[in-house]
Amino acid sequence: MTRAALAVLAVLAQSCSLPAPPEPHALGRAAFPAETPSARDLSHRWSVARRRHTLKYALGVDAEGAVVAKVDEFARSVGHVKSGTGFRWAPAGDCRGGRACIHEAMTRVSAESAAPLARRFRAHVARHRLTPQQTAELVVSYVQAIRYRIPEDQPFGILAPSLVAYRGHGDCDSKALLAQTLLRGLGVPTVIFVSQKAKHAVLGIPVAVPGSFLVVDGRRYALAETTSTGWPIGRIEPKLARLDDWKPMRLRPKRLNGTGVTDLGRSTFPAGAGGSGTLHLFRVSRWPSLVRLRYALGPEAASKIEADQTRFLGRVQFKKTAAGFQWHVPPKCGAELQCVYRRFLQDSQAALEPVLAALNRHAEDEALRPDERAELVVRLVQSVPYETSDALMTPPALILSLRKGDARGKALLAHMLLEGVGLESVVLHHTAADQFSVLVAVAVPTEGHTVSVHGRPYAVAVTSNGAWPVGAVPPEMQGKGRWVPITLRR
Repeated sequence: MTRAALAVLAVLAQSCSLPAPPEPHALGRAAFPAETPSARDLSHRWSVARRRHTLKYALGVDAEGAVVAKVDEFARSVGHVKSGTGFRWAPAGDCRGGRACIHEAMTRVSAESAAPLARRFRAHVARHRLTPQQTAELVVSYVQAIRYRIPEDQPFGILAPSLVAYRGHGDCDSKALLAQTLLRGLGVPTVIFVSQKAKHAVLGIPVAVPGSFLVVDGRRYALAETTSTGWPIGRIEPKLARLDDWKPMRLRPKRLNGTGVTDLGRSTFPAGAGGSGTLHLFRVSRWPSLVRLRYALGPEAASKIEADQTRFLGRVQFKKTAAGFQWHVPPKCGAELQCVYRRFLQDSQAALEPVLAALNRHAEDEALRPDERAELVVRLVQSVPYETSDALMTPPALILSLRKGDARGKALLAHMLLEGVGLESVVLHHTAADQFSVLVAVAVPTEGHTVSVHGRPYAVAVTSNGAWPVGAVPPEMQGKGRWVPITLRR
């Protein structure tokens, strides 16, 4: 073959070659506790639409042992006994029977240790503005890439979610639970379906994709196979799709005996924080009864948040003046002092993860729409008594712990919780009334108040006081002054 012919073939081969794959996405490192050494890191690699993703997860020795101990304690409390290839048990009390109770227990014992992992995914989803379907594909592909192995030595034959992520293996139940835990933290509702005939579990996700699905309470859940790679959401093995005994594993929220109060439970940080916690009672339009949440913040954790705030304000030379506040912030901080707000969010992030877990669990159990999730968060923050402060603002976690807060701090708390339940939010400053509220990306009635940010309408949610519905504002904030959106997403 002549040299010219070879040259032509080379050009043709180059023109027919596939484009280079896109640059990989690094989700960073998640560790529990934060000081866990890198020697405990497990690297995860997976692909979504030809783009590689990477993530490292570390679980400390004591933290891993604590999760194992909690699983063992739960197993003893329900009379778990291994029997042949299965087990026997005698559930009672709050455990209401069925595998759903086991799933709930496994999720509960992993809540704190899995929170840093959920944070990494949440930051990635926010940074790239992923849709619910893209978010589900990201998480399902991650879990599919984890090795399949039946944990025969574990109680109930299930590995807790954080142990699946750290040890890098799990069976169908275990991997589906990890996916459910992460998606809950991202505001995506899910249902785990179990078939006794197939002895298999799949994840149901309410996204509009073709393929296999099941309907629960009128909502269509596309089925996702989590055990191995290569299965897009909506596609499972045909023989599994034909089975007629798939049962949803979903618990309804617990109610206080005889009172009809919806109980969101007790959220604690750190996990061993003592005391009954601060009681929050509030109403939402969906239920005529009260909603209850307790929050316990350990004294050392509270002191650390206050110390971090004091050091930061010292660095920016913050001081109160007759005209308001004075400080020296870096030029890149942002016209509305975004760097200051982001620092306050960062200091409270870990402490509020248990609250976000409770809110997301409730939102999923009740299949709440975006506007109902927004109302749940806004009503909780509105129920905290308003109190002015000599400081710049009270950190969000301390507001929930002390059950009092200023306008800035309450708006920041609402923003943090709204983002945590999967809703886009923007802090809002009304200059004439000098009030801080939030904007949330949900639909409101035509007469509702909205503010456009980057061409997109956001509903106004008053958080400082009162019981204003999302989209309603008090008279002093209507028709005068200027609305200044403060975007905190990077």
